[in-house]
Amino acid sequence: MKKRIACLMICFITMCTCLSGCGLFVLDQERYLNEVVASVGDIEITKEKLLVMYNNYADTLINSYGYTRKQAVNYCLDSLINSAILTEKGKNELVLSDEQMTAIVSETLTYFNALVADYEAEVRAEWDRISTIPESTEEGKTVYEHYHKVGKLVNVGTDDAPIYEIQATNEHDHEHAINQDYIQIVQDYIDGKKINLLTEFKKQWVPEFEDVGEEALKRVAIEYRAQYDAYKDLTYDEVLEKALQKHFVNVVDNAYITAIDEEYQETIVTTINTQMIMEEYYRIVNDNKAKYDLDTVGYSQYIKDILSSAEGIYYHPIENEFFYVSNVLLQFSEEQQAEIDVEKKLLEQGFITQADYDKFVEDLAKEIKVNAIDENGNVTDNAYTAEEILLEIQTAVNSAVTPEEKAKAYNEFVYKYNSDPGIQNANRDYVIGIPNEEDEDEVRSNMVESFTEASRALYNNGEGEIGSISGLVATEYGYHIIMYTGKIENIETNQNADEVCLKLDSIRTTLHSEKTIFDEVLESLLTQQNKGEDVKMLYINDYKANNKVIKYTDRVKELYE
Repeated sequence: MKKRIACLMICFITMCTCLSGCGLFVLDQERYLNEVVASVGDIEITKEKLLVMYNNYADTLINSYGYTRKQAVNYCLDSLINSAILTEKGKNELVLSDEQMTAIVSETLTYFNALVADYEAEVRAEWDRISTIPESTEEGKTVYEHYHKVGKLVNVGTDDAPIYEIQATNEHDHEHAINQDYIQIVQDYIDGKKINLLTEFKKQWVPEFEDVGEEALKRVAIEYRAQYDAYKDLTYDEVLEKALQKHFVNVVDNAYITAIDEEYQETIVTTINTQMIMEEYYRIVNDNKAKYDLDTVGYSQYIKDILSSAEGIYYHPIENEFFYVSNVLLQFSEEQQAEIDVEKKLLEQGFITQADYDKFVEDLAKEIKVNAIDENGNVTDNAYTAEEILLEIQTAVNSAVTPEEKAKAYNEFVYKYNSDPGIQNANRDYVIGIPNEEDEDEVRSNMVESFTEASRALYNNGEGEIGSISGLVATEYGYHIIMYTGKIENIETNQNADEVCLKLDSIRTTLHSEKTIFDEVLESLLTQQNKGEDVKMLYINDYKANNKVIKYTDRVKELYE
């Protein structure tokens, strides 16, 4: 528990500003909030920062970890000090990339957009202004998350005498399109120049009703004025600018800590070699062997675990008993599901037969229409029948050549039409077992019968052609279009560390994924050793050893007495 707490202390930079409305203490007087409650060297922690963190974490610390209020306050102070030390290190040593600077302003404006939108909705309701923009009843759908590799195998020898080492990839999750205006804002802030975030906000903010929008902004300003005495003589625009900048500063600080994390990770990855990867892999395999021993109850546990998820299982007591499938579910609508529930009750009460029920479900499934989802996870107005979707998937998959290409083509539809969240961005596909004639009662699938039978039919098609897909498979959930993605087998390796790593790096966690078993083992090694946190703590402790830490307990005791 202490290790988890230490990690949170290092990583925390508050992303919350004052309008939370649910804190334990109200943020009011500017002088009171600017009071210094702790310092280390030239770094100072204000009461405002402490109150914001305490408001957001005290309940968890007290109720979940058994902290007293005094201990919770001290934890928050330590956390803020550690975060401030790392932030200062980042500002002194690192240069933010264009993508990072763009993301900082984008995140600030996104936060403020959501805040103003809430006030706009409040004003529209009070003024009885009916919006002409239809509100979506659909929640945002899951989008595909590309895997960002931590490290890669690189041959630093020759083709005749290869020598492999692990290099950091620099593949960080910074996918914002570059915005020069945003970059200039961050650069001006870093250089100590005046910035104007409100102007930037108003460039991209387009209220549906101008008067409603202006009233919403006014109410945001009034709310901030009520919390800060120093704001009472400022214009509304001046108050809004200060509100934006408060959040902006927190986002900048957080960006530096993220940059530090990324730099440390890159450094740490280069200290890991192929021998360490091999040893970590065999450690996991041997743990699996001990857990899933055939001579004990371990085999039953293995079946239970692998049907739940094959993730983390690298040893299989008996090979070729299970295989992977992926799934696109074309789900019944809520109205159709209600009809099915009625029929199910009739079946349970004996008024209809199983054959009647199955026919009803099959006939109803033919009426399914699914709206396509765009690449940003938004539900479009374009609806398609199950037959149309099946044809689209078949065309895309049949146009691909290799099993990996077929899986990638199919995977696009997992996000375009699918309603089954269990398969989206999962590290493993679903697992289906091959029937065991010696033990017919043994459960070898967690899926409904028709799904299981269709999956086994794909597997039995010429001993399983990887990348083959089913037709429309009806269940009580809707239509399924299933893809067979391969057998589950042990990974055969030898004792040469380089060759073990090459083998692990050739096997993907799922057929369509960019992530390999090598990546998983590398991540496991990093997590096991927790090197990143250790390196950061070394720096923090060294900084504290050379700079006096002062906590002004008299200024915080009101929080726990």
